[in-house]
Amino acid sequence: MKLFLGVDGGGTKTKCICVDDNLNIISSSEGEASNPLIVGYEKSAQTILNLIENTCNLKELSYCVIGVAGCGRKENSEKLNNAIIKESNRRKIKLPEFKITSDIEIAHEAVFNGKEGAILIIGTGSILYLKNKNSDSLIVGGNGRLIGDEGSGYSIGQKGLRAAIKSFDGRNGKTILTDILKKEFSINNRDELISNLYNNKIEIQNFAPFVIKAAELNDKISLSILEEESNEIILHINAAKNIFPNGFNVSLVGSLVSTNNFYSKLIKDKIKKHFSDIKIINAKYPPEFGAALIAKNLFNQNKMKK
Repeated sequence: MKLFLGVDGGGTKTKCICVDDNLNIISSSEGEASNPLIVGYEKSAQTILNLIENTCNLKELSYCVIGVAGCGRKENSEKLNNAIIKESNRRKIKLPEFKITSDIEIAHEAVFNGKEGAILIIGTGSILYLKNKNSDSLIVGGNGRLIGDEGSGYSIGQKGLRAAIKSFDGRNGKTILTDILKKEFSINNRDELISNLYNNKIEIQNFAPFVIKAAELNDKISLSILEEESNEIILHINAAKNIFPNGFNVSLVGSLVSTNNFYSKLIKDKIKKHFSDIKIINAKYPPEFGAALIAKNLFNQNKMKK
């Protein structure tokens, strides 16, 4: 029996799945973040190899595809490739043939299986990837947290924490966000918030769900943040429409929009309002399954060449 493995590595967590030749799921596992631009290449490689070893017997594995946020650029994927080889040599384990690609590639494959459509990933970061029937592609966003990732968990979390510290300072009105910090993190003032942030006791992107929760409770500041950030997502789609004006299907993927919540509903409502020829479709399979599917296809292609 041939086994194929897919990895989906993000800025918050990493998922791994193993399937057989008929795409039946054999096993799966989940671990911590593996985006090398956030955790570093060495740590990313360690996390990915831990999951691979925990998910399947390496001797039975035929091919592996690793889709990781931050690895859409060749330079980054090569660095991670080298880090994985170095770590596997250190552990004295023999990996099967593997390929590193971006998280958007595997997410697109999971939904469209090589066909036309757009993927809008909204998790720690944000990016839109569209591929048409001629295999022409377009990327909008995905510029990283320092100069981009508008509408993402990092951007929402950062704005939420900024609003909270302003409230602690008395620079803006009262917000539920300070109450959440007190209840969930035992943070009662600006000094404690600063200390927790700069000692990495709070991951900025992980505060985004609390901003969404506060908005659901009608917190004006949180509502304003989500209004601004959802408008940024609409700009992503509008940019794609300027290049592909005839409309397309889009699938929303990522931790902030894969479940029904205030933010995902807000984005979906705005898409329906502004773009009558764009249809939102639900992903049947998760991105890590898309990676496993690519792994099977690449294995079969290589076998045919031989």
